[in-house]
Amino acid sequence: MTSPEQDPAAGAVTARLAHASTQYESMPDHVATRLDRVLDELPDLAAPEVPAAATPRAPWWRRRWGLSAATGAGVAIVFAGALVLTLPSDDAEMPTTADSNSSVQEEAAEPEMSGQSAPGDKSETDDDTFTGTDTTYLVTYSGHDYSADGLGYALTATAGAMQNIDTELEPLLSDPDKLATCLDGVRDRFGGTVTAVDFGTFEGDPTVVVVVHSDDGGAIVAQRPSCGDVGYDAYHAEPLG
Repeated sequence: MTSPEQDPAAGAVTARLAHASTQYESMPDHVATRLDRVLDELPDLAAPEVPAAATPRAPWWRRRWGLSAATGAGVAIVFAGALVLTLPSDDAEMPTTADSNSSVQEEAAEPEMSGQSAPGDKSETDDDTFTGTDTTYLVTYSGHDYSADGLGYALTATAGAMQNIDTELEPLLSDPDKLATCLDGVRDRFGGTVTAVDFGTFEGDPTVVVVVHSDDGGAIVAQRPSCGDVGYDAYHAEPLG
């Protein structure tokens, strides 16, 4: 084993010490013996325990980021739990495409305007079929001026407009009971059933022309406005058949 190299100054000091030591007498044997015994009795020296280095703390910005990440993870877990609770189960009934299409078709079938008339509803100016006491009959408002030899027009009368009808006929237009009395008067006189009613004039005077059909043929009668009160009050009557 070689000695480590020493610088010249240290070598000089070592040489002087070695030379000086030769000037002293050797250590007496009893002193050397005692020193050896003391050295043998000394406990073994162990290397001192060095405390472990403390774990270096993360910089403040890393610690803050870690706290934010942990908080965000907690919020995500809570949100996911709430989402699971609100989702419908597999057994829940979900609307099908067929159901949706059916709803759309039903809505489309409804009238677009609340004021739209339902099928079968008719205004007073329409070509209406009214129900009489024992059958149905057609009511028109032709405003035609009838004559004694022209009552047959009632068989082909057209609707016309109610506003063109004489005001004396208004009770028959507005009161179904009065109109029924007028028609019953004709039916009682000629028999049969009422098939047509037309509002107009007879040689310039307001009239309601009533057509009745029976097994014997029937009749066409031009009634005065007063027929709504008395039943039968005709200007003129013409037999059918």
